Amino acid sequence: MVGRPPKRRRKARLDGANLNMTAPDLGNEWVGRWINDQKNRPYKLNTLDDWEFVDGREITDSETGKVLVGEQTKTNADGGSRVRMRVGVDKDGPIYAYLMKKRRELCEADEKEKFAELDKIDRQIVEGISPIEKQHGSVKVSRG
Repeated sequence: MVGRPPKRRRKARLDGANLNMTAPDLGNEWVGRWINDQKNRPYKLNTLDDWEFVDGREITDSETGKVLVGEQTKTNADGGSRVRMRVGVDKDGPIYAYLMKKRRELCEADEKEKFAELDKIDRQIVEGISPIEKQHGSVKVSRG
């Protein structure tokens, strides 16, 4: 057979350097994160918090029609698709991370709340008050 040699696949690096787990740009009003599907975390974040699943149509390459990262999974609910990436295996089978998004202003508000709590704990430590609830007894350190 005459012609060019067969196309070779790109050699995969097994040290993890070739894994692409960055969330694609979803615009200024959204923050994207990969959420591992362990202990039903994506569902909980979707129903109990303000996180939404990224639909595959939101991050599709206009030329190839494929999603930019991960793979699309069809959902029965609305005919859309969720974006996921296989990230590991456990005793129950494959572990997938789902691409989820949350409005930027809600993420920033959550972050302020989290840091306010951490600042409170830091102040208590500096003042010598243990942040551990229901503490019993006391400890004194002296140089002797």
